[in-house]
Amino acid sequence: RPPYPIGRPPARRMNSSRVNRHLAPLILLATLVPYPPAQANVETEPAASLPQLLPLAEPDLAGIDVAVQDALRRGAVELAMLQSNPEVSASQLADAFGELALLYHAHLIREPAEVAYRNAAHLAPNDRRWSYYLGYLMQQSGRLADAAAAYQAALRVQPGWATASLRLGGIELELGRFDRALPLLRRAAEDPLLRGAALYQLGRLFLARRKYAEARQALEAALKITPQSTRLHYPLALTYRALGDLDRAREHIRLRGDAEPAFPDPLIDLLDGLSTGQRMHFHLGMNAAHQRDYTTAAAHFEAGLEMDPDNLDARVSLARFLYLQRADTRAAREQLEWVLQKDERHPSGNFFLGLLHFADGTSDAAASCFTRVLEGEPRHPGALYFLAEIELRAGNFAQAETRYAQFLETTPENSAARLRLLFASILQGRSHRELLHLLREARARHPENPAFRFFLASLLAASRDDDVRNGQRALELAQGLYADLPSQEHTELLAAAYAEAGDFAHAQSLQQQAADLAIALNQWERLPQLTANLDRYKAGEPSRVPWREEGLLFSLPPSSVRKVFRDFPDEKPF
Repeated sequence: RPPYPIGRPPARRMNSSRVNRHLAPLILLATLVPYPPAQANVETEPAASLPQLLPLAEPDLAGIDVAVQDALRRGAVELAMLQSNPEVSASQLADAFGELALLYHAHLIREPAEVAYRNAAHLAPNDRRWSYYLGYLMQQSGRLADAAAAYQAALRVQPGWATASLRLGGIELELGRFDRALPLLRRAAEDPLLRGAALYQLGRLFLARRKYAEARQALEAALKITPQSTRLHYPLALTYRALGDLDRAREHIRLRGDAEPAFPDPLIDLLDGLSTGQRMHFHLGMNAAHQRDYTTAAAHFEAGLEMDPDNLDARVSLARFLYLQRADTRAAREQLEWVLQKDERHPSGNFFLGLLHFADGTSDAAASCFTRVLEGEPRHPGALYFLAEIELRAGNFAQAETRYAQFLETTPENSAARLRLLFASILQGRSHRELLHLLREARARHPENPAFRFFLASLLAASRDDDVRNGQRALELAQGLYADLPSQEHTELLAAAYAEAGDFAHAQSLQQQAADLAIALNQWERLPQLTANLDRYKAGEPSRVPWREEGLLFSLPPSSVRKVFRDFPDEKPF
């Protein structure tokens, strides 16, 4: 997954040159979506009798269009006047906070938007809008636990609200809280307008739980409803692979893309257009990028840069969209080189230009770019990771190990980097005791990752170090892997574990199965080692070769430059 959005998650806008004229009907329109009527007296009580509200600090509006600044200042003044009126009702004050929060939200002025939404929700606890908008703001900011709490508050007001159930279910899925996600997503799937998006999330949930038949059913149904949603093909490929249908798995891998199932959301759509000038274009561009519409995103950024040509951060974002739009390396490179002519140490400019060099195979140029990034930001995770990749490609395993370790200090939950660290440690000759420590740490952080279970079981079954081997534990791990997927590798591993545990009859039988599979798959180069271990088991001797070091690097999937262009977070997209 990354699953990180590009830069700041997008917000939607309304034409702010007419904000004052249109904001009141906007709030009124929001109330047309049914929600339960007020049930508490607090909404009609005068403000003077209400509990203390959170203080709303005046934000820094530098760099925001004059028309937007005027609208925000007018809204703040009107709110202050209402707060000073002892006769104002809680519902009036809630609407004023909510209206101002919408403006802040639309322009990604997040801290005051959050405070204003919280005050509005506190003043009008039976108005679902403000908790819902707060949840959306938190979701855009990556604060998933806070978003879940806000959506839960909205659902307490309207328990059967399908759209809120879909958003909350998706968050619970991302947080790994599957038991909470399941009923929410099933409820959302009952709404015909949300069914495709809800089934996609249900399919991902079933896949994570290894319920492959249910995953296939949900994902195929979602694809039938939203055939344009190419992102569905990847989890379908994983599902069919787990079910053993490799032909369908390959077909779905070929068709995979980035378009997720869309769904209507009237409240969020009301935010559309709340901006003006170059920032309007940049915001709309980020919104299009969030929807994976990179052609529209690039067009908006090009229009914004005509008004603000020296906005280097926006030009880096444009380079990303040009690359993602059509893998246009030349146009993206031109934009990044323009940025570095203005500021040779621009971190994002150097990082993404380094990625283009990395993709081209010009490692020296890529390393120079990444090194410049680290001179300004020593803990930049992207630069650390790709410098490690360059060292690994070059066979400099000790240097690669160091870089991966530095990267994991900043991003400890990245299992792909931890696997690469393990391989670098193996290839540079770390002792099996040191590798055992690394694998135990990896298993503790990623208990569901089969790669770490595989290598730990291999080490426990066939290490040359008597103090490292543990046949019984190796057998437990190997049996679990084999039960999940009886592949050639898992069959051979289970044979080694049985041999270490002293059960050579099972070891011989499984090793023969592994050799037969290798022949069936035309993997003739594997036969010498397979038959050598088979002979050892026939002689009553366990294996002492935990893995083939010469094949490790070939088993690593290549790092996807496109994925990084798409998902790497940028604190300043414009």
